[in-house]
Amino acid sequence: MIKSLLKDTIVYGFADFIFKFVAFFTFPVFTRIFSVDEYGVLSLVTTIVGVSSMISVCGVNNAVSRKYYDPNIDESERPSIVSSGLFFQICWSFLINAIVFFIAFIANKLDILSKFGIPLDLLALGIFTIIPTLIITFINDVTRLHFKPWRFFWISSVKNLLGVLLNLVLVVFLGFHLNGFFLGTLIALSVAAPFGLFLIKKDLTFKISLQWIKKIFAYGYPFIYMGLAYWVFQSADKWMLSLFKDNTQTGYYSVAARFATIIFFLNSAFGKAWSPIVVKTMKDYPDTYREKYKTLSKLWLAFLCTVGIALALLGKELLELLTPEEYWPAYFSVIFLCFSAVFMGSTQITAIGISLSKKTKIFALSSWIAAMINILLNLALIPVLGSVGASISTCITYLILTGIYLHFSKKYFQISIDKILIVKLLLMIGISIVLCFVLQSISLNTVAAILIKLIIIFLIVSAFVHQNVIEKKWLSKGKSLVIEKIRQLKR
Repeated sequence: MIKSLLKDTIVYGFADFIFKFVAFFTFPVFTRIFSVDEYGVLSLVTTIVGVSSMISVCGVNNAVSRKYYDPNIDESERPSIVSSGLFFQICWSFLINAIVFFIAFIANKLDILSKFGIPLDLLALGIFTIIPTLIITFINDVTRLHFKPWRFFWISSVKNLLGVLLNLVLVVFLGFHLNGFFLGTLIALSVAAPFGLFLIKKDLTFKISLQWIKKIFAYGYPFIYMGLAYWVFQSADKWMLSLFKDNTQTGYYSVAARFATIIFFLNSAFGKAWSPIVVKTMKDYPDTYREKYKTLSKLWLAFLCTVGIALALLGKELLELLTPEEYWPAYFSVIFLCFSAVFMGSTQITAIGISLSKKTKIFALSSWIAAMINILLNLALIPVLGSVGASISTCITYLILTGIYLHFSKKYFQISIDKILIVKLLLMIGISIVLCFVLQSISLNTVAAILIKLIIIFLIVSAFVHQNVIEKKWLSKGKSLVIEKIRQLKR
């Protein structure tokens, strides 16, 4: 199980890595074209697109994934499950996005959008990207169900690399500015979707079952409430920053979040491999899968924490290297958003018991509790600390959310996680945050700062190994697997 998970995570991660790597290093290009204020506007539009996507997806992917390997369902039903899910996804998302566009049109007439500096044509382009994005996401999830990570790789490569290339051409060379950002994405998605459908053609049929659509909706609709709650505490901070401060503070927050996407990329790669493997392992090893789960959870949490600490410490130098000086005040937000991403990534582990026990309504309840906490924290912190306050709020919220998930997973599925491990990781994160602030207060040249921070990272990893948070055999297995994959790619 561990080898399979690592192998698939590397392939999924490699697909995302190519895109994230290219996107991350085109990011400095956009920061020299867009002002901090314009980055804030782009972020606000993205949040509107995000809420529409959350409602549109309706938990269809989760439902199809859960039903596909259900031992009580005959394998011959799988094409009908996939096709019914895709049909429902397209029809439902078309309805939702039509409603969102109508609301946006009315808001523009009432000058609500203009108060936040949002042009209607920019928002419309963002909305148009939603349906093809959901189709691609659905296709990728089907490839995961077949444990075909390389198909996922090719679909993602076509979509992402073409999208980045078109964004650069439209924004930099053709002068489409903010509109070019979404227009390039829309064109790339429209090219990738037919290619993806071709790759999963064996799972597609004209046999659309109303019965399966009802079952998929019944399983998936609680994810709408969970998604809305996630949107609230992922997006409310941006709107509250714009409302209580200005779009510049929203821009700082958005740029800081861009650095945290390195961790989100790891979360995404792990999640794509994790979910189907857990379900299949539970089916194949009913007596031992809990112990396997415990080992994997320890490995993932230790790795995620190490990456978060490293990125938080080196965030200042990366920010100064990749962006103009007007963006540098975003560093303190980078620190807290990195650890927000760590806590979010931990939900891959802490929430699995809820999903396996089919108590999906708990996701909605937990997420709304976290959303309300996030709003209250934002109300208290944003007026005083601006984007840093919003980052602290997000960090605390994700920590509370993963704690709630862990509580219910243990209650309903009796998952096993090392409590001492959690304490050690939280203690190390706390120490790292203090070190980030201390080092920022000391006047050091860039080379000296980087050397000191690399030494600190080495000492932290060494402490993890000494305390058995990171086991030496994991490092050996990971190294061997990476070398094996590199050799395969060279062939």
